[in-house]
Amino acid sequence: ANLDELSLHNILNGANAGLALFDRRFRLVASNAAYAEFCGLSGDSSLRGITMMELIRMAARARGTETEEQEAQVDRAMQNLRPGNSYTVVHARLDGSLIEVRRVCLTNGSVVETLRETEGHQGVVGHQIADMARERLDQALAAMSDGFTLWDGEDRLVMYNRRFIDL
Repeated sequence: ANLDELSLHNILNGANAGLALFDRRFRLVASNAAYAEFCGLSGDSSLRGITMMELIRMAARARGTETEEQEAQVDRAMQNLRPGNSYTVVHARLDGSLIEVRRVCLTNGSVVETLRETEGHQGVVGHQIADMARERLDQALAAMSDGFTLWDGEDRLVMYNRRFIDL
């Protein structure tokens, strides 16, 4: 059985950070309301299908970054996204607040991204918060009595739980 949209929405919104899932082509599959808020948009459904590259550009424009540097940020982000790799960057907003972005490229090529506001370059704390959000998602999926699958727009399996395998 597939996890319905409401259940996925509840899992994503249970995270204590902005959380987004991207497919192997870096298109947004799912996100929570906190993620949309960090991106400066209202609601999470309007983001579905947008590419990570465009989201990076939008966020850079919102921070007042010039076009040339926007493209440099996109290039750096894409170069670091290889299966099994992860990285964290911190960006300053126009109001001086800092946003920590953590991207994890899973072995299947899909990406989990977490965003959170931080008071400084506290990378270790940021990693712990992002890891906690991922652990909550994993625990929620593992605790489900139904099988769970998440498919991208091209019907490729992005995420699943153990119960799905058992069934």
